[in-house]
Amino acid sequence: MAQAIGTNNSSKESIILPTDSPIHISAERLSFNYQSQVYTAKGNVTVSQGNTRLRADSIVYDGKTGLLTAEGKVIVRVGSDVIEAEKFSVKLNAGTGVLFNGKLFLTKHNVFLEGKKLEKTGDSTYHVEEGSFTTCNGAVPDWHITGRDLDVTLEGYGTLKHGFFYIKGI
Repeated sequence: MAQAIGTNNSSKESIILPTDSPIHISAERLSFNYQSQVYTAKGNVTVSQGNTRLRADSIVYDGKTGLLTAEGKVIVRVGSDVIEAEKFSVKLNAGTGVLFNGKLFLTKHNVFLEGKKLEKTGDSTYHVEEGSFTTCNGAVPDWHITGRDLDVTLEGYGTLKHGFFYIKGI
């Protein structure tokens, strides 16, 4: 197993991973291309820093652009918030990203988002394609909304196209 331990010494401040904490990466294979500033990790990958932990089959991190892409059984935990997806890309410096065929649970607002494509477009805004939204716990929530396109603003409002409102699955 390869392991890299270092600090995030990017010239731009990251709002996802703090720049003053070490980043720990473990994987079956780990490589770094000095010229392109690209890190690649494959096989049972774990990235952790502070209260953030990411697990995936593979990751690629571009140090020049700050883009991190994880694929294969992706699970991200930031404190008590949880992301699960087949593929996850995040612009670390901007704090925005997209996940494919995934779920997102935000504990502060007790919000569950799920969809084919979920995109964090701002500090508290999300766009969901072919997905659902609820604030209820459980496998069958008391209520949930589904739609082709959902735009959600936490602690605010949402809009959707081609939507349905379900109560206990009905």
